[in-house]
Amino acid sequence: MNQSVENKSCIVCKDKTLHPIFRCKKFLELNPEKRLDLVRLHKLCELCLRKNHKRMQCTSTETEFGWIAGGRLQGTNTNNFSCYFLKNNDSVDDTLKLFFELESLGIKDDPCYRKDDQAMNIFKETVQYNNNRYVVELPFRKHWNELSNNISVAKQRFQSLWGRLRRDKTLYTQYKETIQDYLNQGIIEKVNDTEINVHKPMYYLPHQAIKKEGRVTTSTRIVFDAASHQANELSLNDCLWPGPNLNPNLLDVLINFRLNRVAISSDIRQAFLQIYLADKHKDFVRFLWTDSNPRIGEKLTLQVYRFNRVIFGVNSSPFLLAATIKYHIEKYNEIHPITVQHLDSFMYVDDWITGQDTREEALFMSRHAKNIMKEAGMEMRKWISNDTVFMAQWAAEGFDTHPMDASIRLGTNKTKVLGMAWQTLDDCLTLDTKDNLRIPRLVLDSTNDEVSDLIEIHIFCDTSKLAYGAAAYVNVRKQNEVLVNLITSKTRVAPLKAVTLPRLELLGVLVAARLSSRVQEIVRKKKECKVFHWTDSKIVLFWIKGSSKRWKQFVANRVQEISELTDPDSWFHCSGQDNRSDFLSRGLSVDTLISNNKWWTGTAFLRTDELSKTVSECPELNEEDYLPELKSKDSKEHILY
Repeated sequence: MNQSVENKSCIVCKDKTLHPIFRCKKFLELNPEKRLDLVRLHKLCELCLRKNHKRMQCTSTETEFGWIAGGRLQGTNTNNFSCYFLKNNDSVDDTLKLFFELESLGIKDDPCYRKDDQAMNIFKETVQYNNNRYVVELPFRKHWNELSNNISVAKQRFQSLWGRLRRDKTLYTQYKETIQDYLNQGIIEKVNDTEINVHKPMYYLPHQAIKKEGRVTTSTRIVFDAASHQANELSLNDCLWPGPNLNPNLLDVLINFRLNRVAISSDIRQAFLQIYLADKHKDFVRFLWTDSNPRIGEKLTLQVYRFNRVIFGVNSSPFLLAATIKYHIEKYNEIHPITVQHLDSFMYVDDWITGQDTREEALFMSRHAKNIMKEAGMEMRKWISNDTVFMAQWAAEGFDTHPMDASIRLGTNKTKVLGMAWQTLDDCLTLDTKDNLRIPRLVLDSTNDEVSDLIEIHIFCDTSKLAYGAAAYVNVRKQNEVLVNLITSKTRVAPLKAVTLPRLELLGVLVAARLSSRVQEIVRKKKECKVFHWTDSKIVLFWIKGSSKRWKQFVANRVQEISELTDPDSWFHCSGQDNRSDFLSRGLSVDTLISNNKWWTGTAFLRTDELSKTVSECPELNEEDYLPELKSKDSKEHILY
């Protein structure tokens, strides 16, 4: 007993109360040299002041938060685990670029397609049609000898993927089933051992699984990476022409979708995979997989596969798909011109979003579209409409229809064509907001006999120091009522650089002119329309009505564009109280927006019987209002509006 207590006593003060040496008062009173001598005499660790180990073996570490213990435990089994980190390389620049591309829809010119585009020239020279399938070549911008063999990178990426699949059995099963399905359909093929080490250019596509919950079709997709490369080497994407953007303007698709009483949505099953790849380019789309399921510790046996079809993930694939569809449907332009026009104008990637005024027209067009695309080996599926009778007819004719008891996200591929869901039973478009904003899809029913032959489009614009924007309304006059609905709107944040308020108001009018030009182009395909433009800015109206040559460059350039896009005589003055685009420049909360009837149905004077009485003449301007923007050589005479 005495021996036990003695062993637990302090080695310095011999006090029987248990305390560590670094808390011993007698030890702390010693100078550093004597402390060190005492520690060495008793063979204590110089770090933690404890026995049975040396300083190099000490598991105690001093940190900013105090001393911590770490290291191996004796007599325990150790297991090695690997942790894989997946980093999203999307930069802020890419995010901002996407944001501004979406924000500019309808107020920015579409990219120009040049007839001498290299990718298009290669496509036209090499495309073939064999056994109801199109065969294309990859549009190489560099000779393929410059493409390095990246099999080492592909192996590393596959090892990371395999670790994930081994931990997630469900994901592994889905992944394996997808690979097997590709093999059964002939989308991929095994590469023989004799072809693996052949000395010729080839490329291996790393791949991974992407899960998307709530999808109508496959929730897990395999995504291939054609941007992968070894250090200081080129990737497959680096060696290919991406090709021009042949997809229609998204705003055109949306506006047209809202102008048809019978709406139609469908997509192409595995669209990219329905286009065959030329034999000489198949070795540029190889990838690694394993047909075995080895136990932990066993060596992984890799099998090389390659694609026989065009795949999503290669930068030229969207162009090849769009070019193939356009090339194919041109053959049917004389037989089914309306269907071809809708396929050409409203097919975005693999999603067809359109409509017709009557069931009969919609049925004929959908039949023709289905048969036309079938001739290219492309199956149209997930057919859905807001008309239940029309849907029943589709089902009776063997169309692959979508269930009507659930909403559908328009454009279910990565691009999110319209970025909103369509509830077909209520025929409403919904946005992902806290309050689930619901917008009636149909804004123009041109089948109604009571609708006048001429409809009106009204464009309002407004500006504040923070923002400016424009809103477009359609005005439909019936025998007993006038219906006004919002078609679309666009906003812009005011520049950080100080700009005078009149110049900001001019920018708002310019946005309105660009938006008006786009809306008119789509609406006039359905019905003739008369266009009115409204602003509460007197000075901007004064600039528009006059010659652009009289003003300084900033004003002159924008007035010139406004005059080219719109008729100056179609611009009128309205009071700030009647200008509904004031909501754009001032801003609204989501709660207020949902219940704001003034925003959705426009100002009251649009529903008057005689709109001409509402149009007001702009009052006379003072000289100081326009003088700052007048060229110095022009006279400074007082000018009346």
